[in-house]
Amino acid sequence: MKDVAGSDCNHNESSSDMIALARAVHIRLYIYPPVRERNLTMIRMTLPLLTACVLLACSSPNPDAGKTEALKRAVQQAHKLFEMTQADSMANASFYSLHQMGGTGIHYLVASLPDRDVIECYEEGKPKGPWCVVVRNGPGDMDITIEGYGAQTDSPVVSRVARLGEPKRF
Repeated sequence: MKDVAGSDCNHNESSSDMIALARAVHIRLYIYPPVRERNLTMIRMTLPLLTACVLLACSSPNPDAGKTEALKRAVQQAHKLFEMTQADSMANASFYSLHQMGGTGIHYLVASLPDRDVIECYEEGKPKGPWCVVVRNGPGDMDITIEGYGAQTDSPVVSRVARLGEPKRF
């Protein structure tokens, strides 16, 4: 029997050879994809990496950005601690017992804070330096104003007013 090319063909030998050849080609294509596919895959992987590198190189980081975010978190945390005196009886008792002993809002805040992170300065009345959280009474009798000052101490970066809870009697 002749095949398409016109040569003699033994089906038993050639079919097993063809199967082995097909398996080898399949394995080679599986392990090593054709050059065109490898190039496309390389381009697909390289393009996002190159874009990320360009974006990182062109951005000018603000050195105060991390401190500003930390300052905002510190003011938010202080606001939350003062607001808790409305609903949490332990916070209320702690605040007013400190107040009866001559303490102020800043004493309660510093005593209630967990470990401090970036912001180390907590003052009452006005900031003593940059990157400081300031606590002062007002605008109302049961209000406390919390302000966060950044590198410039003439105006706050962030300001919040917390409402205090009424003193509870036990």
